Amino acid sequence: MEGERIGGQLWLAEGIRALWAGMELCWFIPWAALFLGGWMSPGAVGTFAASAMFAAVATGRVMAAVLPTLAWRNALGIAGAGFTALLTVRFGLYGSYPPPDARWLQESARSLALAWERFPPEITILALSFYLWWRGMSIGSRSLTFEGVAFAFRLGVVMLLVATPAMYLADLDGRVLVGAYFFLGLCALALGRIREAELPAAGRGYWVGVALGASALVMAVGLLASRLYSLAGFEAAFEFLRPLLAALERRAFALLVALLQPLDPLLRWLVDYFASLAKEGELVKLTPPPAFGEGVRPERVVE
Repeated sequence: MEGERIGGQLWLAEGIRALWAGMELCWFIPWAALFLGGWMSPGAVGTFAASAMFAAVATGRVMAAVLPTLAWRNALGIAGAGFTALLTVRFGLYGSYPPPDARWLQESARSLALAWERFPPEITILALSFYLWWRGMSIGSRSLTFEGVAFAFRLGVVMLLVATPAMYLADLDGRVLVGAYFFLGLCALALGRIREAELPAAGRGYWVGVALGASALVMAVGLLASRLYSLAGFEAAFEFLRPLLAALERRAFALLVALLQPLDPLLRWLVDYFASLAKEGELVKLTPPPAFGEGVRPERVVE
């Protein structure tokens, strides 16, 4: 029984770490696509970032149990980042060369030699690889608490807002990244709460399913609301309701006429009354005062 509980807690912890890494990728990929947009496609950038992040999370998780020494873990992270950068340069930048062809090394060396003239993409890939491995190993080796996951979710929302200009400049669909971030974040918060509650193994799967379903439902409702609460959504709604609105407009006009009909005799009486007063001369037409400079001039007083 104790083994089942520990196994369930371990499964939840690994799921939270994977979701956490996915959350970070949602705001990191726009910046990576912006920096590497001239050399790699957005799909290749996403593959590079996701592969490096999840490999670093798995490595950090294993090394936290096997190699408690921080120096060894740092050395392994540096080696992993360098290997990831090498693979990305080979298949991301120089993928047009066939595998046995080593001319890509000459092209890469030539690009690095011209670093003073233009910044080489190899350096950018290496820097991004180091960051991904540092963050991934940090997520994989840290102890998880619900407060920590909640703080990471709130911080990620801020980072996602900061990454909005990068999404626009890199020509990425921000709706996909924002939707993915909030779905992963809500799932991570739900799993963190379930893990903190230490539910029995019999009911844990049920609550995990409920949490995932609720997160998907929240995202679906939010997506529907975002589609409706827009100019295109309002135009589509008005176009759909146009026959009903036309019928309501006719009914409203008929109701207005029906309400004004009883006032018709009163309006006619008022018109006739003021017309009779004008004929009898009781309404005196007022003449405006003379304008400045017209009329009688005042005489000059001679002392």
